[in-house]
This record gives sequence, structure tokens and C-alpha cells, in this order.
Amino acid sequence: MSSTVLNGFSSKRRLINTAQLQNIVFADITRQSVCGFFCEFVKPIDWVSMVFRFPKLLSLPKGHGEPVVLIPGYFTDEKTLCILGQFLKFLNYRVFQWDVKHNAQELSKDVSLLERHLAQLMQEHALPQINMVGYGLGGLLCRAIADRGTVPVKQLITLGTPLNPENAFTSLSKRYAQRIGVDLDSLLANAKAITQAKLTLPITIIYAQDDDFVIPDATRDKFNEHANHHFINGSHVNFTHNAKVWETIASSLVTT
Repeated sequence: MSSTVLNGFSSKRRLINTAQLQNIVFADITRQSVCGFFCEFVKPIDWVSMVFRFPKLLSLPKGHGEPVVLIPGYFTDEKTLCILGQFLKFLNYRVFQWDVKHNAQELSKDVSLLERHLAQLMQEHALPQINMVGYGLGGLLCRAIADRGTVPVKQLITLGTPLNPENAFTSLSKRYAQRIGVDLDSLLANAKAITQAKLTLPITIIYAQDDDFVIPDATRDKFNEHANHHFINGSHVNFTHNAKVWETIASSLVTT
């Protein structure tokens, strides 16, 4: 199946890929806590789990060409979700990735941009509805789209998305955001309506016990009782290549 990247953004943004993210935060982590370092970046166990779970991953039920749109987290790019996207294509899903070239301090603008491009995507590919997978703060954009109702979203899956405006980010993530000039508290305060939106579509929340960027409990959906929560062993950075995360996403997609 072909993969489409939605382009056309002219707004400036501090775009940082995964490798740069690890290099920048490394110094902050080692200064702040040895534990934080091991939890987030010395996590080869996530890759090891892929090896041991590989037979099960290959045997997961396949899709039937249903469209899945992947929305990366802020301060990263679409490459962050490329491996996950390849896996979903292997499972016979049509995968579309969003190239996020915008500023992290303009959440409402980003939602409008995504909304217009999703409408264009659905028209060009004759899609009746889409499944959305949002990573980190990208999950907030997905929730906003689902709440607006202008784009038919079949299912929403979020990975480590902060949903508690009052106490979501760790001191490590705040320190990192401050270093690149982003006020996370202000950003999330502006998203209060999004985080508290009542949604009727199926919701899957995946969060990690070793998340050193977003407080695990803050990723739980406390406003939609029907949301399914899945607690996994892993870290925030490694959400995208964690075998249990892949299994949970695949299982959620086939049950809706």
C-alpha cells in the first residue's frame, strides 16, 4: 500500500528529529537523574522485546485496507512513526503520515491545518472514514479533530498523550521545552477543552510506566469512561518501537 505525507505548511517551526532529540536531552537527563537516563534512552529492552515477540507480531490479524493516519508528536517529524507505519502496512492497512512543519505554540492553528488537510486527503482517496493514531502532543490534535466532528473519525488511539492540563509534564520535559523556548503549561492550558471533550467514538489510551516526559497518570482519559487504557512497560521515546504497543494498536484496529 502507498503511504502519503501531507505537505504544504509554510509556518516556521523548531523541527527536531529523533536523533537530535536524544542528543539534546542527554545532557539534561544525566544532570537531572541517572534514573531518567536509563528510563528514556538506555532502553534496548524495547527492541529486544520486538525480537522475542516477532512471531506473535507476524501472526496478528490483518486489516482490510482501512486507512490509518499517523500524527507524530511535537518537536519531532513524521520519520518518528515510519517504523510503526511500515508494520501497519504489513498488516494490510493504508497508512498516511502527516509532515508536521508548524510551531508548537499554535495548537489551535495546527488543528485547523490538520482538519483541512484531512478533508483533502479523504476527498482525494475517497475515504469514508479514518482511524487516527497520535503520539505525544500529536494525540491532542487527533482528539480535537474527533471532537469537531467535521472529519469522520472511526477510532482514536493515543500514545503517551498528556490529558491532564494541571499536572502532565515532568520536570525533565519542562526543562527541555524551556531550552527550546516552548511553554508547555501554557500550551496545555489552551488545550483544556480538547482534553476534556466528551467523545463517542472508540478510544484507546496507551501509556508507559517509565515515561519520563509525561506523568503516566496524566495520560489517562478521565472524561470518557468507555476509553480503553493499556499500561505498557516502556518509555516515552520508545512508544513507536515497542512490541506491546504494536500489538495493542493492531488489536484495537481489528475490534472496531
